[in-house]
Parts: sequence; structure tokens; C-alpha cells
Amino acid sequence: MDIFNYFISNHNENTPKFSEIFHSINELKLTLDDKSYVLEHYLSMFFHLIKQMDFTYLQEKIHLLFKKSIEKVADSSEKFHYQETETNENLLILSVADSIIEQSLSDFTTEIYYHCCKKVDVIEFQETENKLINLIGKEKFEAFQLMLAQYFIATSFTQFFLQVMIKELSLVLTARDIETDNEIFRLFLKNL
Repeated sequence: MDIFNYFISNHNENTPKFSEIFHSINELKLTLDDKSYVLEHYLSMFFHLIKQMDFTYLQEKIHLLFKKSIEKVADSSEKFHYQETETNENLLILSVADSIIEQSLSDFTTEIYYHCCKKVDVIEFQETENKLINLIGKEKFEAFQLMLAQYFIATSFTQFFLQVMIKELSLVLTARDIETDNEIFRLFLKNL
């Protein structure tokens, strides 16, 4: 596999076109007839949720959660024996990376849920989904939802979270120990 091409490629070639989505909306409106306002209400809430995907804000939140998790483990009894304090801290971070990611993801998910709830009533959103399922059928509505998701949600919050966390960890992995002039990942491998 060419990792660089994978990095820059579009992983979802099945993404519908913008115009296809709105043609589909019009078809559903015709099906719903005098109940089409339910679909319009659903779409309004959906687009308000999409507006919450402010990746700059989210990236800052993830960075803060990462730092907060690091502070919790900084007092850990597991110590490495290098002269540089930063090297020892970076090695400690890598040794507990799984728990840092797990705790940060839990905190992030909770925070994002409440952040989104400020803008859109999640219960009302789910009730509106249920009304539409009852009006047009589960299979047809889920196909429509998939089309919306493929176009408007290029990445999930969790995938975005993991990508930012990977970036944070890569900063740790590529930091250099002044004493040995080795990147931290090399020292970490020696200490496994």
C-alpha cells in the first residue's frame, strides 16, 4: 500500500452528489404530502447539528483533554531513568497511552453530547426521526439518512477525536531526548 496516497485519497467514493440529496428530499416531500413539514423540521435540526462540527473548537477541546489526562498520570510511580525530565514524561505518556485515549474519549463524547444538546433538542430530534419512520417506512428513511450522513458527515466525532489524539501522540513519539539524541519512540521501544 502506498501510505501517502492513502493519506490524501478520498476513502468514500460512494458519497452522493449534493443535487442528489435535494432531489431525494423533494421525492420524500411528495410522499409525505401535507406532512412534509416533519421532514423539513428534521432537516433543520440535522443542519443545526452539522454546524456544531467546528473542527477548530473540537481540536482545542481534544488538546485540553489530552493535557488533562497527562497531568493525571504525571504523578505515576512508573519512572524512567533518563536525565531529561521531558523524556521521562514522554515515555510515561506512551506507556499509558491506551488509558489516556480511553479516558479522553469518554470525556470528549460526554462534552460533545452536551455541546450539541445546547443547539438541538436530541429527544425532539429522535422523536422526529420516529415520526418520519412511521410516515415513510424504516427502510426508505434509513436509506435517506445514510445519504445525508455520507455527504454531510465526512468523519465522525470519534474518528476526528482519534485522529487528533494520534497527532498529539506523534508529537510525543517524535520529540528528541537531548542526552541520547534519539526520538522518543526509539527509547520507548528499548524500554518495552
